[in-house]
Amino acid sequence: MAKKPKANSQNNTIRGIIIAFSAIIVVIGALLIWNNRNVSFAGTIDGQRVPVAHLNVFHQNWIDQIHFEWGIPVTDDIAVMARGWAWDELVDLWIVSNQADLLGITLTADDMLQVDEIVDSYNSFFGREHLRAWGFTNASLRRFAERLVLQDLVAQRVIQDVIIDEYELEEAFEAFLVEHAFELQTVFIYYIEVASMELADQLLMQIFMGAPIVELMREHSLVYDPLALPLDEDGEPIEMINAFNTALNSEQIGTVFAMGIGTLSDVQMLDNGNFALFQVVDVEEADRELVFEFFYEDFTLAAQNQLLENHLLIWRAHTDVTQNSRVLGD
Repeated sequence: MAKKPKANSQNNTIRGIIIAFSAIIVVIGALLIWNNRNVSFAGTIDGQRVPVAHLNVFHQNWIDQIHFEWGIPVTDDIAVMARGWAWDELVDLWIVSNQADLLGITLTADDMLQVDEIVDSYNSFFGREHLRAWGFTNASLRRFAERLVLQDLVAQRVIQDVIIDEYELEEAFEAFLVEHAFELQTVFIYYIEVASMELADQLLMQIFMGAPIVELMREHSLVYDPLALPLDEDGEPIEMINAFNTALNSEQIGTVFAMGIGTLSDVQMLDNGNFALFQVVDVEEADRELVFEFFYEDFTLAAQNQLLENHLLIWRAHTDVTQNSRVLGD
């Protein structure tokens, strides 16, 4: 009986240790939950928590672009920089998609089919295990896909209001024609290329005396190859060639474009060490209406992008954006 108090004392000691240990486990568990909760979001948009899983998707997209498209090795510093770009892109996604309610935009049945396609493509490309490691559940991945679709719908709604200034359009088109004159014209020439200045001078003199340049080209030009010439509708070889398909340098090409049809050049020293002379035979202009169609499409797209960017700047100015320093740093 004398030993019983000692046994009780030991039991109390063990019980106390267990209780203390359990308390420590509870505290550690609470700290882990608190920590995980505080690194589960990349930041807030008007108080809404932006899941870090969304950031991981955009970050991976930037990493892939930097590595595979740009061919740049992804160092730690570049990865950090890419994470910042991903956050900026993610903020745009949330700000734009958040405008859907204000614009009366809701997802239709067709839109939900597009959401399904996005979810399936992400599961197929990244794999479900990888997406779960990023922080996605099936439901949260679907909500992310819905935001992507809403972003497109909002953008489409905004750009419907673009107004094209016809005067600006005309001025821009004329400036485009001047700036891209070389690309919009094709100058065809008879072209003779020889190895010596002496022979080039002799051929030039013969042309002045009435010798056909075509005959001299066939006989003397180092680059004349009848078997490589294209054929016209009658099966005859087309001997005039695009000035760009010669050894003439950019400055000499400029001279070609300044010459009129029928004009004969003087002897040109080529960068490859040879010598050339040529005569302008024809100038083919690009179809102005067709060029305008492409230009109008690009001009309109630029105006739409500018309008959307202006809206985004306004929306950003009225949005409280805060990034999580524990995820993105200061």
